[in-house]
Amino acid sequence: MRPTSPIGYQELGMKGSGTISHQDLLSSIPFHWRYGSDGWACHRPFFHPQSLTWRFLADIVLLSARSSWIVTGEGMAGEENGLKRDGETIDEFFRGRLKILQKKKGYRFSVDSLLLADFATLQRGDRVIDLGTGSGIIGLILALRFPETTITAVEIQEGLADMAARSVVLNDMSDRIRVCAGDVKKIRELFSAQSFDAAVFNPPYRRLDSGRINPDSEKAIARHEIKGTLEDFLVSARYLLKESGRVYAIYPAKRIVQIIAAMRGNGVEPKRLRVVHSNKTSGGAFVLVEGFKGAGEEAKILPPLFIYRDDGRYSDEMKQILNGSLIIKKTSL
Repeated sequence: MRPTSPIGYQELGMKGSGTISHQDLLSSIPFHWRYGSDGWACHRPFFHPQSLTWRFLADIVLLSARSSWIVTGEGMAGEENGLKRDGETIDEFFRGRLKILQKKKGYRFSVDSLLLADFATLQRGDRVIDLGTGSGIIGLILALRFPETTITAVEIQEGLADMAARSVVLNDMSDRIRVCAGDVKKIRELFSAQSFDAAVFNPPYRRLDSGRINPDSEKAIARHEIKGTLEDFLVSARYLLKESGRVYAIYPAKRIVQIIAAMRGNGVEPKRLRVVHSNKTSGGAFVLVEGFKGAGEEAKILPPLFIYRDDGRYSDEMKQILNGSLIIKKTSL
């Protein structure tokens, strides 16, 4: 699918010429709910990256009932001019500054996407490629954080690509974000070499022989290496990026050696790393990595990011990421 608006293919870096409801979410969370002084809360027996995702979703339900961090839209005015389809929700983030269409029961983004969108650092005039955009949440947040950038989002699943494109329209960002249905492994058929300044991606990180593959095809492709591997994403990023172009990615901390080796193998030098922990006593869950194409050695290891405090509440930094306070402050200036 190529853009049909007046913006030119070359400007986009493309080859060519011319110009949820709460109850649904609650029922899908495999944890025990207990009522306490803070209201209903999710209790989990142990921590690993997947359980962090589930707890995050559970906490969102709790937060949505008592704060402006996220609101699940059921019956918004005119269903936002017909952009919402059956089986979808319209969720509001950052006190209404961002709206996202998601499937009620299919693929929904998780905490790792928010962490990556917060970690990436863009510059004025950057042209960014969002590989495997899914619901489009990363590109939408980046567009909100960095108003003077343009973003092209690629998604292999046509249904998700269509939904992401409608979210772009929903947020009135069609002039800055374009969504393309395409395969990361066939990126040369869509874009010219060295046509972007930065690439961002949250690739599938479960091997095909690792764990049960979800029967829902959207979830399965997003989580397991069915349609693309980390290597595929890095090969495409190397082709698309200009010299000294940046890569921003998130990956399981237990596979940190793999992502560093794969980046170096594709001429992208890791320059900035940050490990994400559930709390101060837990091991690393994710690693956030920034790499530069063609750069020399020497990386900076940032202080760890803790999702929760010792008392189980969100850390101050995580609260800022979730409620978009820094984004709101910046865009209000």
